[in-house]
Amino acid sequence: MKTFLVCVILTVTIGVSTAIVCRPNVCDTVRCINPGSQADCDKDGKVFVPKGGFCGCCNACLAPLQEGDLCENRFRGSPPTAVCAKPLVCKSFDSSPPRCTDPFASPPFVPQSDDCEANANSYANAYAN
Repeated sequence: MKTFLVCVILTVTIGVSTAIVCRPNVCDTVRCINPGSQADCDKDGKVFVPKGGFCGCCNACLAPLQEGDLCENRFRGSPPTAVCAKPLVCKSFDSSPPRCTDPFASPPFVPQSDDCEANANSYANAYAN
């Protein structure tokens, strides 16, 4: 009985994890009720992304991510809920998870602590003299 229950749970878990898939022509069956412009997203403080919803079928209002924020979509195939604020891009360096960073930065900015900036400024001032 335990083996059967484990098999059922495993099957359901695998099925759910791969259920949302963007197949060809999926947009033909999707009915969009979405924002038409940035003005529709402004009231919630979000960013208008054309074709940024489910499988790129519909427009979306997404939460803006700041520099250093994680930007990966944790659930494969699910519609995004956030996007890097312009001009930031979602980038990964080495095997680290992707973060919002300047498109020309290497490695990305990752906030350490409030004291980090003060320490960096004190070192810069020491070498500037």
